[in-house]
Amino acid sequence: MDNVFQQGRAGDGFYDPSSYATGQPQMSQHGFLQPQLPPQAPPQAAMGAMSFEDEPPLLEELGINVEHILRKAKMVLNPFTKYTADFADEADMSGPLLFCLLLGVALLLSGDVRFGVIYGYATVGCVTIYLIFNFMCETQIDLYRSTSILGYALLPMVFLATIAIVIDLKNLGLIGISIGGIFILWCTSTAANIFVSCLRMKDQFWLAAYPLALLYTSFALITIF
Repeated sequence: MDNVFQQGRAGDGFYDPSSYATGQPQMSQHGFLQPQLPPQAPPQAAMGAMSFEDEPPLLEELGINVEHILRKAKMVLNPFTKYTADFADEADMSGPLLFCLLLGVALLLSGDVRFGVIYGYATVGCVTIYLIFNFMCETQIDLYRSTSILGYALLPMVFLATIAIVIDLKNLGLIGISIGGIFILWCTSTAANIFVSCLRMKDQFWLAAYPLALLYTSFALITIF
């Protein structure tokens, strides 16, 4: 029975399904061209390759723009930078969180574990500065932009903590305090200039600088002492 069925299939013009594997058209006994399908790549492999190529970089998915952070860091490191409102409008949290982490690592290398103190000071300070400036000025600023400004202006304090790894500023006495004062003025001037340009409060520079100086003095104290 099996031989008869196979002969009947070959003789009656039926096509052999195994002809798909050869990729060549097959001709039956009656001269009919059998339909063939072109060989195709497995659909899962093709979709996997396309999805992998279309995926954005990991840092971009996390919302971290390295070029953006480096550009703003260079502006902060230049004491003569003239800031505009664009600095605050391009706010992000990646840079401030990174600088707080670097400050904590620098203090850790100098023998102090202050991660909790740093983030505690930063949280209380950012909320306080946000409330003060919104009460002072007609132009309002949101907490996100205010925190971003304060975090980027903290970068010079990271360098002070790096110096403290090599030199014990506390034992230098007045010289160590003077070095700390220079970095406090640097951070304060940076943050005040940004807030002044953003909130249009040029006549209130020193009034804006006072609470900022208190905030950065607290970071300097935990760095030196």
